[in-house]
Amino acid sequence: MEPQAALEAEEVRVELLALESALGTLRPEEREVLFLTAVEGFTAREVSQLTRRPRGTILSLAYRARIKLREFMTRAESERRR
Repeated sequence: MEPQAALEAEEVRVELLALESALGTLRPEEREVLFLTAVEGFTAREVSQLTRRPRGTILSLAYRARIKLREFMTRAESERRR
């Protein structure tokens, strides 16, 4: 592996570890909604039906989960650059 490729692979590994840590900070219902919407591609209405929670609750959980992840990843990136 060339030095640049090795460096990029290490950066990806560090990013994945940070993402895993960030996901661990979410409440279980936030992780569930984030997974169902962002990974599985379900709409808020579909997640509402699957989880038997109001659509507004699903939207709120997804919003809070994205905010928490963004803040965690921003902090992690800032710490790595120090």
